Amino acid sequence: MDAETEQVSAQDLEAMRLQMRNAQTELATRQARLSDTRITAPISGTVRVIARGRSTSMIAGEGSDVLGPGVMVYEGDPFLEIATTERACIRLEVDETDVGRLWVGMPAKITGDAFAGKELRGEVATIQTSGRKAGEGVSLFPVTVLITSPLQGVRMGMTADVTIDLTKRH
Repeated sequence: MDAETEQVSAQDLEAMRLQMRNAQTELATRQARLSDTRITAPISGTVRVIARGRSTSMIAGEGSDVLGPGVMVYEGDPFLEIATTERACIRLEVDETDVGRLWVGMPAKITGDAFAGKELRGEVATIQTSGRKAGEGVSLFPVTVLITSPLQGVRMGMTADVTIDLTKRH
């Protein structure tokens, strides 16, 4: 079929115009959502994108994980990491039966095998408003605890146990 001699009906042309208007409306909606988006963190540092999805590297010929166009990020999904030597956060998931007793600023105790004999102090920095189903009838809510103690001997990626006294009242 030759593109120069192909006939386009008025109906086809109108359908294309409608598709273009729909695409323009969708673009405007997404731009408005993007302008309303705020990304906040309780600490400062060097930001790095957490890998998501699959992409093929043309240079190395290998697959690599990327966060790119079309990859959806929802509230509570980690998609950035912050590397800092001054302050650190611990991300944990709290059962729906306990999350209602937490508040931002609530004190926490942090211990870990990698820094045995040391008890760090922390406080609840964020409590997500949406959770994820973790099984039958159970939802878990992401909570971020900011470590307020000095980080001597503590490195990013170490495992830790967080204890929060849920009997304390706000």
